[in-house]
Amino acid sequence: MIRFFLFIAYRAVQSILLVLSATFVIFLLVDASPQPPSIIAPQQQETQNDSLFGRYQDWLGDVLRDEFGTSFVSRRPVQELIEERSEATFELMSPALSLALLVGLPLGVLLGLVRHGFIDQLLRPLVVLPAALPVFWLGLMLVYHLSFKQDTFPVGGRCDLVLTGDACNADFDHLFLPVLSLSVPLIGAVALWFRRALIELDQLTVRNVFSTAFRFLMLTFAPLLAQLFSLVILVEMVFAWPGIGRLLAEAVIQRDTPVVVGVLVTATLWIIQTYLGFSLLYAIFSVLMNESPRAYLLTTQPHLQGVAEEQARERTSRPALSQLVANAFTTVSVIVLSGVVVTALAADVLTDKSPTQTDVASRFLEPGTDGHVLGTDSLGRDYFARVLVGGRNSLSIAARAALIASGIGVFVGLIGGLAFGVLNKPINFFINWGVLTIHTVVLLGLLMFFVLVEDADSQGELALVIGLVSWGNCVPVVRGWVREVRFGITEGKFRDDQNEFLTRTLSDLGRVAVFALGWNMAAALLLETSLSFLGMGVLPPDPSWGSLLADAPQAFRMGAHLLTPPGLILTVTVFALLMITERLRDTFDFLRPEAAEDTGFVPDAQVVEA
Repeated sequence: MIRFFLFIAYRAVQSILLVLSATFVIFLLVDASPQPPSIIAPQQQETQNDSLFGRYQDWLGDVLRDEFGTSFVSRRPVQELIEERSEATFELMSPALSLALLVGLPLGVLLGLVRHGFIDQLLRPLVVLPAALPVFWLGLMLVYHLSFKQDTFPVGGRCDLVLTGDACNADFDHLFLPVLSLSVPLIGAVALWFRRALIELDQLTVRNVFSTAFRFLMLTFAPLLAQLFSLVILVEMVFAWPGIGRLLAEAVIQRDTPVVVGVLVTATLWIIQTYLGFSLLYAIFSVLMNESPRAYLLTTQPHLQGVAEEQARERTSRPALSQLVANAFTTVSVIVLSGVVVTALAADVLTDKSPTQTDVASRFLEPGTDGHVLGTDSLGRDYFARVLVGGRNSLSIAARAALIASGIGVFVGLIGGLAFGVLNKPINFFINWGVLTIHTVVLLGLLMFFVLVEDADSQGELALVIGLVSWGNCVPVVRGWVREVRFGITEGKFRDDQNEFLTRTLSDLGRVAVFALGWNMAAALLLETSLSFLGMGVLPPDPSWGSLLADAPQAFRMGAHLLTPPGLILTVTVFALLMITERLRDTFDFLRPEAAEDTGFVPDAQVVEA
């Protein structure tokens, strides 16, 4: 019972600190904006404290009372706009999250039961593929094939009961495509996470499987909600859904600062409240089940990271057939990735056409017409050249961002792996802060950043910002590896053979570094293309895989060929990166759980004692 109260107290204090730190970052970004925040009422501005923390205190008092001010555009109270749009957003998020859990958990159980076997290696690509799909491209393809070509579902919008009354019997038709787009990436996330959670178990008993599922539902619901909020912005823009995600994106484009701040503060508070509430439920059920409450630490993008490490287990010999299948998928992934990179780098050699030269008379030409391999876009620009150069821009930004993120992630992972006792708590809090707020605060940071530097060279700054917000991707892997090495040293496992220790450490370090780089590369690529799709990434006339798809909805009827190339190449590239990192993860050599328990050491790349 004492552990129960300590757990609750720890979570409550942590939640308060999360609120303060997240809102302080938001305030700093708003305070640095060239536009006045306009959050504080005019009568309060005269008495406002001139110091930074004084201004933050005044600002925080207002936002916690839901006083976000008035929209610059609509001249309506921001809180009123948020309340109007929230219902539509939850109408999408609730079925999408339910579908992801109902499908993802059984898939994870199946892969966990046949772990490292032939079926596992054969089915894993089918789970990784949904995780690699850009949600905005998936939505566009569904709209094109099921709405424009077959007219099976509405193109977009929400069925409004107020306007249509009893005649609104097609509510599910309006929900089907956006919910499907939103849930597919989460299905891959849940399945991969649960598979790796089951791999950590010594015995796959029914009780252990249900216990792991229970911990997942209780302790990863809030991080999944944060992930879902970042995806719902894209889905609402694709399907013209009147939710708070679309409200946020439109407010950024219109430089409506009060609305941007109001939506992000509200979303952050929702996520942290959910985090605290489900932690309380978990602690109560743990006491009833006579277990010690433990907190599972989720990383920032579960559909890219998988969260739980295949730790606490030495490498075991696997059947030759399963290794053959795994090596085949890995080899194909390396070849595909190399081909994409080489093609992007050789863009100037592969085509002599300009990716920015316009020709209004040659708009929407079909592929192969007048020497245009992939046709032309809405301004008559050669689409093949734009895809090649767009890939070079996207890959360049993602590579630079991945190097920055990997450097920071490895550094934080080293500190986390070497931390003892009291030092472990600040590290855990720092990572938890990224888990629960990264998808809202980071988005604000990126968007407000481009308000400040809209006349600057955007690609370099974009890579820097994406790298600074993506470091959490590889922290659990590095942290688990460092703790394994630390345990080996303290237990004297390599006392008799220092050469073996050095060789193994350097070998594992190389695998961890490549894993972190590949994982961060995939995350940065998805983030950059998503921002470019929203018009907040690579600035025109320079192309990006994401910006190439931004004009696709206008070209459905006249140039449907514009949809497939950039989205397909982006998906294949991310898929290849994830398959390579999955293979690298399978080769990691970790401790046995028995050894960890004997010494009191828990190699917790994921599990943190409260």
